[in-house]
Amino acid sequence: MPRRDIEEWILELEPAHIASEVGRTKFARQRGWMPKVDVLESDSHLLIRAELAGVTNEQIQITLNRIRNTLSLRGHRPDDLAAREDTYQAHLLEIEEGAFFREILLPQGDFDFAHMGAKLKNGILAIAIPKSGLDNPVIVVERVTITRI
Repeated sequence: MPRRDIEEWILELEPAHIASEVGRTKFARQRGWMPKVDVLESDSHLLIRAELAGVTNEQIQITLNRIRNTLSLRGHRPDDLAAREDTYQAHLLEIEEGAFFREILLPQGDFDFAHMGAKLKNGILAIAIPKSGLDNPVIVVERVTITRI
């Protein structure tokens, strides 16, 4: 279709039709969501922070993949509305619930994965990975225990 025809077609669209489509509320939840993440590096360690409000320690799994040089966060944020007796009519749904997954590409460097630690405080998961500087082989950690503060 020539460009002129497309532009004429766009101009012929009925504004009321467009407004009704744009203003229509749609409630479609995706399967899974990705938490927001910060990756920071200092002289002594790598710090990974993830926004996980409403998620408990038991609902988070941290996995390293040394072949891909990634750290993965996997878990579940429960639907707290399902447990309530009241029923609600939704007008806006922005808080993601259910399963989440996030794979984070790690920067190149000598990190001591055997001594990495994680803490969950006020909905922010902080994972600290010390820098190694040694030429020892890296130990793969399958799970990390998250401590309460």
